[in-house]
Amino acid sequence: MDTILVRYSEIGLKGKNRTYFENKLVNNIRECMKKNKVRFSNLHKSRGRILLYSLPKAATYLKNVFGIASLSIAKEVELNHKAIEKAVEEASRKERFKTFRISVQRLNKNFQKTSMQLEAELGAFVVKRFRKKVKLENPDLNIHIEITDKAYIFTETVFGFRGLPISTQGKVISLIEDKESLLSTILVMRRGCSAVLVGFKDFDIEPVKRFAYGFEVKFIKLKKFEDIEDIAKRNKIKALVVGQTTETIKNLETDLLLLRPLVGYSKLELIQLYKQFGIK
Repeated sequence: MDTILVRYSEIGLKGKNRTYFENKLVNNIRECMKKNKVRFSNLHKSRGRILLYSLPKAATYLKNVFGIASLSIAKEVELNHKAIEKAVEEASRKERFKTFRISVQRLNKNFQKTSMQLEAELGAFVVKRFRKKVKLENPDLNIHIEITDKAYIFTETVFGFRGLPISTQGKVISLIEDKESLLSTILVMRRGCSAVLVGFKDFDIEPVKRFAYGFEVKFIKLKKFEDIEDIAKRNKIKALVVGQTTETIKNLETDLLLLRPLVGYSKLELIQLYKQFGIK
């Protein structure tokens, strides 16, 4: 199995609550693998990273787990220069390139060499071994190395949607009426909320399910608007999410806190968000 190096961003700023958010993200990653029936042998935290040992196809699903900033399929080696050098050589052999650079991030400050020293030494090795040129801006090949408890060598990065892990920020009710309300639901999920979906007619909620790692998606069909209040009381929910924009905003008679995530976005920005989250 391959080593998948998972990075997060906002979670790292959470101070005393950081461990709680990290553990939630680990649990949501585990749920993602199980829901999509992707085998994995191990999953654990390591110096500001999460390591998943799984198949390469796992990356296809992991990028939809909110809280993940990016991930890379990496070669894991021991923390010694020869092992790192060999991994860099293997990565170079797999690619066709004329120019390259070495990018090192040393998260483990106990490692004896600095990032710049390692970049210089490994860069000189590739130049001598493959007769290629160093180019720091827009090279054909960028070989990345992250130093934690071990060394991780990779050449590609897949970007996620960032945000916070779902189920770290409470629960909301989301009124599903159109694609705007689907987008609104996904945006509050990206801020860590789980959601109970309700609507007056059946609706394709597959775009929401694609990102729902951290809770089970439920859709409840309404007979009247007042049913929302009853559902909120039973589930101890205090907020209602609607898909209103600046052009469609209207008052709703409810004691729940109304959340309108799309207010403030332009038409062009909304089109980009629909495309980004796969909403048609």
